[in-house]
Amino acid sequence: MDDDVFLRSGSSFSIVEIFAGIVAMSILFGTTSMLAVTITFERKARSFDRLLLAPISTEVLVFSKISGAVVSGIINSFIPVLISV
Repeated sequence: MDDDVFLRSGSSFSIVEIFAGIVAMSILFGTTSMLAVTITFERKARSFDRLLLAPISTEVLVFSKISGAVVSGIINSFIPVLISV
């Protein structure tokens, strides 16, 4: 059987090497969780139906939901930035 090494052993890593990945994952997971929670709560409170009946296009509604979640994910990504500094 071939001995594949999945983890680097005996070597240390610095926060600089993994910083970009941590920030990117924080933005990704923050955005997706924020979007899922917002839409779920709006559907439960019946405010999502009112948004669909509003005199705005569906594209604007989707863009506003996604942009709000992205801004929230970017704000949440400052936590790893502050920890790493």
